[in-house]
Amino acid sequence: MQSPLTVPPALLVTGGAGLVGSRVTRLLLEQGARVVVADDLSAGGPERLTSIEETACLRHVDVSAPGAFQDLLQREGPFDTIIHLAARVGVRRVLSDPEGCRREHLDASSGLIGALAACDRVPRVISASTSEVYCESSQPLHEQSPVRATEGVGRWAYAASKRAVELALDEASSRDGWPVAPLHLRLFNVVGPDQDADSGMVLPTFVRCALMDEALPVHGSGEQVRTLGHVQDVAGDIVRLALGRELPVGPLNLGG
Repeated sequence: MQSPLTVPPALLVTGGAGLVGSRVTRLLLEQGARVVVADDLSAGGPERLTSIEETACLRHVDVSAPGAFQDLLQREGPFDTIIHLAARVGVRRVLSDPEGCRREHLDASSGLIGALAACDRVPRVISASTSEVYCESSQPLHEQSPVRATEGVGRWAYAASKRAVELALDEASSRDGWPVAPLHLRLFNVVGPDQDADSGMVLPTFVRCALMDEALPVHGSGEQVRTLGHVQDVAGDIVRLALGRELPVGPLNLGG
């Protein structure tokens, strides 16, 4: 007697052409998952998905645009899990328009929440947050460490908006009775090959300066400690979480 055919898990990966998202997408496909990638290609490019564009079903779309999530879920769903990685990344891109960054993040989460409210079966939600939601500390950071307010401006608009997204998703989950509460990945300084130095990322900036025999730019006292996580390790963890039988909920630190 033949065993019943198993249906591969279906996942939507926003920001799936980015540094982390492209690795997540490839690993999911290697595990036999059906993957739809939604990306506006502002921080990544289709070259990161070379040879798997068709397999990954790349959709060129800005998920912060009105109706974008609803259209994706109606046309491409249903999905078992949504991995929401799309965001404005890099200090320079944030500082060029802090309020635009905040609006982009909040609009995307609002669109996602609205689209899920119309779903017959709400998928699990894994959303990328940031370690920057934590207040400055001289001690190692854990998930219960004090966090910043949602009103931060300028340099802190990114962290403030990410914290606001966490709260909005949690509130929607409770209000709308999602089967599983969202998971917030608080990522710590993800680094790796083909990361963009022009956006202000620390490690590629150091590498570029070293290759040009320039001084490494260090801000503040120079005594601060940074945790770095290799992109392949981070992507592997995200995939294991996404394909696991039991999804943890709430905040989860993910880094070196």
